Amino acid sequence: MFNFIKYLIKNPSISGIDAQKNSKNKEYVFLDVRELDERKINNISKSLYIPIGQLKGRITELESYKGKKVIVFCATGSRSKIATALLNSNGYNSFNLTGGIGEFK
Repeated sequence: MFNFIKYLIKNPSISGIDAQKNSKNKEYVFLDVRELDERKINNISKSLYIPIGQLKGRITELESYKGKKVIVFCATGSRSKIATALLNSNGYNSFNLTGGIGEFK
């Protein structure tokens, strides 16, 4: 729990512009933590998808991405901030997309 709080306070982030610049870089992967109805409206091409409410129970599905930089996004950046802290406290190298998907598009 302490690690989660530490990473929530010191939460690495990335701007929409920088995320766009790295969208084709193989070192980066995008993780969508929104609900399915939101994802159907718009999404980032080839992004992974695990809703925030399921992330803790499904985090092992992302094991193969531990060596990559994971850009986590939601609608506004709130849920992705929590997801970023969860991932980083479990050994991932993740970044919160500041402002959410709207800042990427």
